[in-house]
Amino acid sequence: MRFPIALLVVLGILATSAAYADERASIPLAGTWKFRIDPDRVGEAQKWFEQDFADLINLPGSTDQAGYGQRVTTFEKHFLTRQFKYEGHAWYQVDITVPQAWRGKWVRLFMERVHWQSDAWLDGKPVGMRDSLVSPHEYDLGLLEPGPHRLAVRVDNTYRYKVGKDAHSFTEHTQTNWNGIVGKIELRATDPVWIDSVRLIPDIKGRTLRVEATVRNTTGQRVQGLLGGRIVLPGGAIVELPGEGLVAGGPTPESAKAWFAVDGPRATHAVEIVLGQELQLWGEFSPALCRAELTLDVRHPQIVGHDAMTTTFALRDVATKATQITINSRPIMLRGTLECCIFPRTGYPATDVESWAKICRVLKAHGMNHLRFHSHCPPEAAFVAADEAGIYLHVETPVWTALGDDPRTDAFIHAEAERIVQAYGNHPSFIGLSVGNEPGGTKQKDFLSGFVTKWKAADPRRLYTGTSGWPEIPEQQYQVLVGPRLYMWGDGLKGKFNATQPRTDYDYADWVARRPYPIVSHEVGQWCVYPNFREIEKYDGHLKPRNFDLFRDSLGRNQMLDQADAFVMASGRLQTLLYKEEVEASLRTPNFGGFQLLDLHDFPGQGTALVGMLDPFWDSKPYVTPAEFKRFCDTTVTLAKMAKFAWKTSETFSAELMLSHYGPEAIDAAALEWKLTSAGNVLAAGKTTVMDVPTGNVKSFGRIDVPLTKVAGPAKCVLSVSLPGSGKENSWDIWVYPDAPTADTPAAVVLATEWNATTRP
Repeated sequence: MRFPIALLVVLGILATSAAYADERASIPLAGTWKFRIDPDRVGEAQKWFEQDFADLINLPGSTDQAGYGQRVTTFEKHFLTRQFKYEGHAWYQVDITVPQAWRGKWVRLFMERVHWQSDAWLDGKPVGMRDSLVSPHEYDLGLLEPGPHRLAVRVDNTYRYKVGKDAHSFTEHTQTNWNGIVGKIELRATDPVWIDSVRLIPDIKGRTLRVEATVRNTTGQRVQGLLGGRIVLPGGAIVELPGEGLVAGGPTPESAKAWFAVDGPRATHAVEIVLGQELQLWGEFSPALCRAELTLDVRHPQIVGHDAMTTTFALRDVATKATQITINSRPIMLRGTLECCIFPRTGYPATDVESWAKICRVLKAHGMNHLRFHSHCPPEAAFVAADEAGIYLHVETPVWTALGDDPRTDAFIHAEAERIVQAYGNHPSFIGLSVGNEPGGTKQKDFLSGFVTKWKAADPRRLYTGTSGWPEIPEQQYQVLVGPRLYMWGDGLKGKFNATQPRTDYDYADWVARRPYPIVSHEVGQWCVYPNFREIEKYDGHLKPRNFDLFRDSLGRNQMLDQADAFVMASGRLQTLLYKEEVEASLRTPNFGGFQLLDLHDFPGQGTALVGMLDPFWDSKPYVTPAEFKRFCDTTVTLAKMAKFAWKTSETFSAELMLSHYGPEAIDAAALEWKLTSAGNVLAAGKTTVMDVPTGNVKSFGRIDVPLTKVAGPAKCVLSVSLPGSGKENSWDIWVYPDAPTADTPAAVVLATEWNATTRP
């Protein structure tokens, strides 16, 4: 049976029916607000919400940007320096005019990102409190009389709960503990009954889509009516929502299938739609998006209710198969980095899509497909950009703390997780949810077991893990694990790069073999470089790199400032080699889950951790290009296992050639080509046996052996390995030395194999 639905006209990517153009009407509130700082916290007691403020502030924005608070006169040594700093109550006030067209409409206040707690008053009357760091603050203002009204919002960025002051949701090391309101700020108006949210759950194997629409009802009466709409699939194919299932009861059995009913303030109605056999699925290689267009018509003699809602989603399935993560049943490797809410120009996260689209483009240019949000959740724009680019996101609640020890904090974590899933759950890029980073607490395992168990049952659209780093719990679906990486804190000279000669003949297969679920290497790398003083001029916003001044002044005092660029290049090239080996170690590991670098771009805090090959603005540094990085970090990478990099002319160079392949399809009849060169001359070359290469793992193509007797050492050689016809090539520097000093070796050169009295100056 068909039932009446509004005609929805598709224009471009998103469109709303002209018939429903006013149901989702809005009034932007960006601009100049009145403002008053409240360091003594007396505003509520003195009824500031009824008073007129004299100061002004521009929103969206922060008190830092407006110059309110304490001017910072000392330089921070360990992170970027704010120009102004304020923690406490701050009041924001604006006069609004409700248009005549909104008479009888239900009005809400929407503030996209507030730091941290907000309280709101309308015409001197309180309308509630919100305290989320991860989702918009929304307030029901109710049925308002057309005409002038005064809105007051108090924002309190005081540290609350025991969430850990190093969490990147508010730490001074990254985004800062700012006070303000950013992103979209507006009034929204609908009829008193509207579609509040929709949850879209695709079943790829069953070729179905479950649509769960939650209807808000502010009338205080039982209402019923018709829910309808359609799904627009990639390519423009349309599937209309059937009436079956969108029902909580109707007036007669014959019409019940087309009706919804809401007895209280809200009710959720679900329908399962058959999508057909040929589906275009979403993933990193084909980020195909769908659109859901829902309509609502209330059928009541005294209540008017019309609404239209449009949202994007995608058809994709994320799961695990043994020790690998799969997207649409295809094994993937997460090749990613952290995003620690580093935005030096503003001190708070970007809320526009283009800023996040740039980050996604940079990731793709470096062969990456993954971003982990360390102890924070980004605004909506990050999910939109990742959806469109095919980037996989791991999101965390805003904590870096002890778990299970404080009931208030634990409740806040659970509430924030609910808000994250409610706000961003339809985004296909959102494939992983975690509590946070490196927790403490004697009861942490119990807390995390309950958290993961709850969410696995509640929402199958993503994977769930406890926290990043540790601990391991059996309930989790994947683990971000601190162990499989080349250097650990405290290793000192016992670390792999110091205790043994450089080599590439190892992987993390032993780590994989001991676990039944995928593991992802936690915060890999952490290799620092010298500060690039040429970056200083890029800090044209609120945060300034005064810590860079300390380095520069020190270099100047020691008459070495003219060598600053050379220090950047030398340390940067070493950093590139170290990250190359970190990435390739993961790619050499069969059935591995992936890795997360710390970091592709610099982390400006924690003692100025310049660990990135990009600066904090996601721009390349001068010593490595995205193309060079992508040679060893990509969907398909040629690899070589070698026992060492330094050889003698009397030895035979030996290497096992491999291909890591996580592309969209298998490669049929592949063979690797290789050559060993020195000073542009080819010493040896060859081609491996032809093999078929399935996608989703690493495959060995056998060994090569090259006698080095004809090399006139000492010499630098280069081993190059390529996959013909693909543009994929990788290379390694090999160093060949004579067995003994040659006749032209200077007498002052001492050949040493140990540190003793002879070699000591």
